[in-house]
Amino acid sequence: MKFTQNQEIYSYKINDIWMILEPNKKFIRKLNPTAGLIWELAVKPVTIEIVAKNLQKHFKTPELSAAGVVLDVTKLVKNYLKLGFFVEIK
Repeated sequence: MKFTQNQEIYSYKINDIWMILEPNKKFIRKLNPTAGLIWELAVKPVTIEIVAKNLQKHFKTPELSAAGVVLDVTKLVKNYLKLGFFVEIK
């Protein structure tokens, strides 16, 4: 599955921390470092597998199983799709 940031979502970065305005425009969400990196990678269409590989490299965690990282990324992406932060590219 390919996905990307929803272009209607306003986001900004303060130092190394991403903040995104939720679609209802009532709440600002502060992303943790992992979610922030996924947000940055999703600036253009990307796959879950590519994101997982980038996370392993960035956080220098080769000991984590690739399947486990893919599972964690999949959960986050599905949640962000449901919240409207990401859109799926068909």
